[in-house]
Amino acid sequence: MKEKRHIAWPSVEDSLKTAALLPQQRGEMIAYALQELLTSIPAAGTALIWPCQDRKVPWKVYYAGMRRDTMRHWLSARLDPSLDVITGVLQHDLASSFSDMPLPLLVRLQPSHVSPPGLWIVWAVRPPASPLPDSVSECIERVRRTLEALLEPKTWRTATPRHCRPSSA
Repeated sequence: MKEKRHIAWPSVEDSLKTAALLPQQRGEMIAYALQELLTSIPAAGTALIWPCQDRKVPWKVYYAGMRRDTMRHWLSARLDPSLDVITGVLQHDLASSFSDMPLPLLVRLQPSHVSPPGLWIVWAVRPPASPLPDSVSECIERVRRTLEALLEPKTWRTATPRHCRPSSA
């Protein structure tokens, strides 16, 4: 299984880099990277709540894993303009809503105070009350850093469609 992780990681990283460089393919590449991540780590699913400054839809939900349509709909129903509210609701609801899923790891994404925030959720499979294996923690950390790089204002200005760019202050 270790070998599989090493083979899949470049695909995850390349997809996220492509998402930064090709704004017209950003959504597709993020979705592909999340799907590829599931081949890299033992996880039942992964979700990304990603900012979009379009006034009608402040968040985009990406999900890969078990019960794809159900989970995307469930997550979308819990969106709020405030990421803090979303996080609080998810922390409360996730503990009781999906008993067949592992406990989720919620990772807040915000590389700096001027960057728009995001939220990444990973349902990593692990024995109860056990920490994640080092190789899984390392992979999650690498993906977190790459996702945060996508959130940087410089990336948004140069690689994001105009309707999804953060407003200038």
